[in-house]
Amino acid sequence: MESLAGSNFDDPLESVRQRRRFGTDEPETWEPMPGADCAEVQLFSADPSAASLCIAVAAECAVVLAKTFKPCFGPEPPSSVPGLVEAIADSSNYEVLSITRLQNLARYSMHKHFGRSYGIASVRQVYHGTARANASTIAKVGFRNAASQRAKFGKGIYAASSVWEALAYAEPEAHSNVQTFLVADLLQGPTRVGHENMVDFGLDLSNKQILTTTNPDETIFCAAYEDQLYAHYSITVRFRFERTHSPSAHNIVRLYHPSIWSLIKAQTSQPPLIRKPVFAVPLPSPQAKSEELNCHMSFKGGDTVKIIKTLKTHTFCRGEVGRIKKIVKDGHVHFCVEFDSPDLQERIKLANKKQVYEWQTDLTWLRCQISHIETVTAPCSAPTPACTAPGSLGNSATLSGVASSDAEQFANPHDSSSDTNDAQSGSKRKRECEDQAGEPPKSKP
Repeated sequence: MESLAGSNFDDPLESVRQRRRFGTDEPETWEPMPGADCAEVQLFSADPSAASLCIAVAAECAVVLAKTFKPCFGPEPPSSVPGLVEAIADSSNYEVLSITRLQNLARYSMHKHFGRSYGIASVRQVYHGTARANASTIAKVGFRNAASQRAKFGKGIYAASSVWEALAYAEPEAHSNVQTFLVADLLQGPTRVGHENMVDFGLDLSNKQILTTTNPDETIFCAAYEDQLYAHYSITVRFRFERTHSPSAHNIVRLYHPSIWSLIKAQTSQPPLIRKPVFAVPLPSPQAKSEELNCHMSFKGGDTVKIIKTLKTHTFCRGEVGRIKKIVKDGHVHFCVEFDSPDLQERIKLANKKQVYEWQTDLTWLRCQISHIETVTAPCSAPTPACTAPGSLGNSATLSGVASSDAEQFANPHDSSSDTNDAQSGSKRKRECEDQAGEPPKSKP
């Protein structure tokens, strides 16, 4: 008995004790971790000297690549790992260098317990771009809220639904330009659109705690708690600068880290054939010269209008009634509409942050085109001219509404009392407004 006790062997019950301590079983694909709670297991390497993959590992890698880089494949992606890697490089110009499985029993157990505690049965696969050193730290200790440096949609841990958006935040290595991102599971739970520096995400309509905030397009996710995320894989890629980036590849990727984009532009002395992409760090872009109008067509500042159509990000405004605060022409004519509801103003402000024009002085205004609005009759206390002097749209008389007689002309052109005058006065009224005349058009008695 003494010789057995002194011999060097693994206790077969140790793994059972470990499972009891953490309250969960690790995934079946994990490698054994005797005497350790975490490990990093390399599954694939582009190094020609690397050993060939066994059938089980190859199948695991194929599933990860096919789901992560889905836009790079047609209806039927290649079945082999080399075929998938080659298709990714041909379609996006990114070369997959390695895939590493992250095994952390403690973090995995806490992730599973979080899902059970909050009643979240399903997970969403997301991607987190970071530096290689940070990815190694996350593999050992998990995600950390304290390490988060971004708060655009709230304070928490950020991930993206697109691998390209994650790579836009992945810091390239200094000399090799290798980028690292993590493939993670997110326990999303109740969700809302977030805003900058938001700490308390609040409750949803069923009085459940909101765990996640997103951007208006729901492509970026901010998790309130660390255990909502578990990173299963760490993948390294390299952009192939030795090959010209084609428009077809750009149509797939579209998002780049700023340093990667600067190197793409340096590939040739000629201007790039692809349009400037959206960056992880927003860069200023030149905008057309804007001109403020007093009125356009049958609309003028202060008119009460109903929203009949909106952009996709502002559909919640349809059917609402507001006032025109500003009319701006910058190649297109924009109508800025203000609403009285503070809640509606806050939602518009969040949606407007996606694209801000320099002439838009208030983010709570809804940007509309002429096809998005229709005039409604609004009683007013004092008459107001149809086209006032430039810069006078902000005075209280103009903003309070339009004169009842003018409102009837513009909002109700087919009223029975003015049917005989519409054909003649309509075109004249339009010309006078576009010329910004100082006096409103007068209808015939």
